[in-house]
Formats: sequence, C-alpha cells, structure tokens
Amino acid sequence: MGRCGLKKSPDKARVYNAIGMYYYTRQRPDEVIPFFQQGLYLQPGYAFAHNNLGLCLLGKGRINEAIEEFRQAIMAKPFRGMYHVNIGIAYWKKGLHKQAKKEIQSFLF
Repeated sequence: MGRCGLKKSPDKARVYNAIGMYYYTRQRPDEVIPFFQQGLYLQPGYAFAHNNLGLCLLGKGRINEAIEEFRQAIMAKPFRGMYHVNIGIAYWKKGLHKQAKKEIQSFLF
C-alpha cells in the first residue's frame, strides 16, 4: 500500500488512517503516529483514527495519552464497544481496575 493513496487524496483523513494501519500491522509504531495525527488534523472527530492512535500509544507505553485518544473516540462514537474495551485495557494497565471493569462490562453484557 505505502503512500500511493496520498497522491490521489492528500486531504482525506481516511487515507492517512489507512496508511497508519498499514504500518501498525507491520509493527512499525514510530512510523504510525504521524499518519494518525495528520488524519486527525484533517478530520478532528474521526473516531476510528483516535482509536487507532490510542492503540499505538498504548503499545508504546504512553498510557495517559492513549486514554485521551480512546476518550475522544468514545465521544465521537459512544456505541462502539471496542472503544470502551480499549480504554478499559488502558485503565487496567494504569492500575485503575474498577474503571477498567466498568468500561469493559458496559459493552460485554
């Protein structure tokens, strides 16, 4: 995939998100973050990009930043269960087990 989509649609957030996911699935986190950030610059409320950026930040141990990205995703799309699960995982890693359980259970039951 690479960056070929940028030539066709350089002003579309979904292109940056797709490129970010390309690198994310290849475990290249240092290359991912700028693509998700650019997508969010172009479309600030893009829940999918907030979630994906949160996953990348969580993987790098930047838990507080990840939680903020998951919160933004939840604000934009409150009924996407995976966003609640992801923030729950981040809370768990931070030691906030009650908050983690609440978030995860809110969409599993």
